[in-house]
Amino acid sequence: MRNALEHAQYEAGLDRLIFAGDFADRGPDGRECLELIEASGAEVLWGNHDVAVLLWRPIFPQDPACRTLRPHFMKRFEEAAWKVALCVDGVLITHAGLSRVYRHDWEACGHDPERLAARLNEEFQLVIAPCVDTRDELAWPNGEKPSLLDHMGPLWFRPTPALPEGLLQGVTQVCGHSPFDGREHRALAEQGLHVVDPTLVLGTMHHHGISYRYAVIEGGEVRVEEGLTSAAA
Repeated sequence: MRNALEHAQYEAGLDRLIFAGDFADRGPDGRECLELIEASGAEVLWGNHDVAVLLWRPIFPQDPACRTLRPHFMKRFEEAAWKVALCVDGVLITHAGLSRVYRHDWEACGHDPERLAARLNEEFQLVIAPCVDTRDELAWPNGEKPSLLDHMGPLWFRPTPALPEGLLQGVTQVCGHSPFDGREHRALAEQGLHVVDPTLVLGTMHHHGISYRYAVIEGGEVRVEEGLTSAAA
């Protein structure tokens, strides 16, 4: 993260910084990463691993040590400080991207990504609030009806270039969820979804020389930068 911020020449107060989710289960320094990002003035999106910690849900891979992050996650949820969706210059940002099952929400919002992000954030607070005090470790829902917690929702969706109809059409998106295969990110970008997770946990990108990836949004255009950390270089 430090290398990405340095490479981007990020300046707090001048640039808008959005972290696209998953402090939990990404490595041994989740708390340090959280402190770095929040100290940088970032806006934070929930990732599926973060929500799993918040709701005491099982997920793979899951590091039991990340349970210590739950009080901080709980505080951010109660404050509604972290979001499930944000919009920058007409670009919709979520952890995993939005699938076609959200086309009716998209239409109801008049094809306005700002309104859609607000709608998703309101729904997230309503859906999660009844669950935060339970420890029943229920399975994640995965039905036909759209749900923020199912595998077609903005915390879990994993499209593939072979199934472009799976993506919500008509909106440019940036997401931070690991794709099925790190090599797919360029093909997905051609379809309007820019993936910034370098899939380091899966180990796929080490073979391609990539250690970090981030998106720059200017004037509604998305440019993805990537490179090695200084240690790897």
